[in-house]
Amino acid sequence: MRPVLLVAAAIAAALFYCLQTAGYSPMNSSTAFASAGHPFREWKYIVIHHSATRSGNAARFHRFHRYSKKWRDGLAYHFVIGNGLGSKDGSIEVGKRWRRQIPGPHTGDAAMNEISIGICLVGDFQREQPTNSQMKTIVELTRSLQEEFNISIENVLLHREIHSGHTKCPGNRFPELEFYSRLKP
Repeated sequence: MRPVLLVAAAIAAALFYCLQTAGYSPMNSSTAFASAGHPFREWKYIVIHHSATRSGNAARFHRFHRYSKKWRDGLAYHFVIGNGLGSKDGSIEVGKRWRRQIPGPHTGDAAMNEISIGICLVGDFQREQPTNSQMKTIVELTRSLQEEFNISIENVLLHREIHSGHTKCPGNRFPELEFYSRLKP
C-alpha cells in the first residue's frame, strides 16, 4: 500500500475510533433509536437547530460545548445531521445524550430542555440552505421520532420559536414551509 493511502486509512481509523469513544457514531434514521439500554424519556417536543457554521460534526460541537461553553456533558444536541463538510452529507450522528436519554442545553429554556429532543443540521442557514440530503434526513428522522414518541406536528419547533428575540436559529434560509409540509402525512 502506498504511504499516502496508509496515512489516509490511519486518519480514518483514528477519527472513527475518536467518534466512537466520545459517544458519536453515524447512523441512519432507522437505527437512531438505540439508547444503550437506558429507558426512553417521555419526550414531548422536537427542536430543530443549525450549527451556524459552514462545516462540522458532533465531535467538533462536543468540544466547543464542553470546553468553551463549559457544559459538563458536552454536545447539547441529541442528533447532528451532516452536510458533507466534516461529516457525510445527510448522515445522522447520534450523541451520547440520546444514548443516555439525558436532556441537553439546546434551547435556552431549562424546562423545555427537559422534554425536547435537539436535532442540529450542520450549516449556516443565514447564508445558505440545507442540502437536499439533509432535508431528506431531517424529515425522516423527525417523522420517526414523532411516531416513536407520539409527538404532534405542533410540537416540532424551530429553535427561534422557543428563544424568540435571542436567535434566528435555524436561520432565515431554512426552508420552514417545505419542512413542515413534508412532515404532514
